[in-house]
Amino acid sequence: MHAVPSRGGRSLSGGCVARHGRARFWGEPGPWRAWHSCGWIAGSKGRRARGMSRMGRVSQTGARPSDGDVWARYAASRRKDEGPRGRVYWDWYQRYGPGAEVLGELDGRSVVDLGAGTGRVAAHLAEGWGAERVWAVDSSEESVRLGRQRFGEVPGVTFVRAEATGWLTARPGSVDVAYSAFGAADFTDPYALLPAVAEALRPGGKLLIATLGHFHSGEPPHDDVRPVTIPVAEGAVQRWVLAMPVWERLLTDHGFTDVTGRLINDSGPAGRPPVATVLLLAERPGNPRR
Repeated sequence: MHAVPSRGGRSLSGGCVARHGRARFWGEPGPWRAWHSCGWIAGSKGRRARGMSRMGRVSQTGARPSDGDVWARYAASRRKDEGPRGRVYWDWYQRYGPGAEVLGELDGRSVVDLGAGTGRVAAHLAEGWGAERVWAVDSSEESVRLGRQRFGEVPGVTFVRAEATGWLTARPGSVDVAYSAFGAADFTDPYALLPAVAEALRPGGKLLIATLGHFHSGEPPHDDVRPVTIPVAEGAVQRWVLAMPVWERLLTDHGFTDVTGRLINDSGPAGRPPVATVLLLAERPGNPRR
């Protein structure tokens, strides 16, 4: 058995077990599989990156913004599909798993998309799920500009250029639902982001995190809380790719309850590598507003 250290040497996993002691698992059949902390997704076994993971070796092809926006350059370097506007999937290729229904009742609720990119998901939640207000928060000036251009007409969606933790801490108790789909939770120190989310959520509020279950090279996720550095033209970004038990313990340590985790496996479209997505749900304690 192995312990998962974190800052200060605290354990984050509680050992090599099929179920984390503080979290429930979803076990639906199909492409979803419950996580086992002794291993990771099928199909990636034995493949290790040489030196830094290929997650860090992003392509520099494609359109390049002219505003010195490192996050927009990072987004332009990735070939992630945006998926259809009329349907939300939380997995990397946006093909499998649950949709917006996992967020619960959104009618009349306030929602924040942390690392919204161009805001496709935010627009969908406002249009199709009755959210009263959806803040699409992103630190990229170019992404916010494109979001306003594409979805600015959708009632209830507000695009904000801001850093996620600062935006959250300035609005305590103002949000019913927060989510990060390969967004702020991937690129922000969880010791900074999770307390800010907890502060911004109303009692009973929900947090959803969709994040990578392993590196794109097939290398397993980190079993401690540390990022990798991803070089981008004229800059670099940091990304946290953490094992599911690590995320679960982080969430419980920051006061979240009803933590659930799901691993969504996708063998990949033709010519694309397999990718697993970790999908986490958690709540702030308290009774939600009626």
